[in-house]
Amino acid sequence: MDKKEIAGDFKRYYGHRLGRDENCRSLHYAYEALSMVISDRLTEQAKKTYNVYKKHDCKRAIICRWNF
Repeated sequence: MDKKEIAGDFKRYYGHRLGRDENCRSLHYAYEALSMVISDRLTEQAKKTYNVYKKHDCKRAIICRWNF
């Protein structure tokens, strides 16, 4: 996960998935593209963490907290 990969994903989402070109002046689509890139990266990291925990049979703790 380096700068070139993130920039490439951003351009792909911005230009192809959202259908915007470089001359579009609205920041809304840039924000959406960036949020998609970040979401993809977080999902990748969550999957890697899950697989490592599953491979090593790690124990998990679930904390339930109630605020009144």
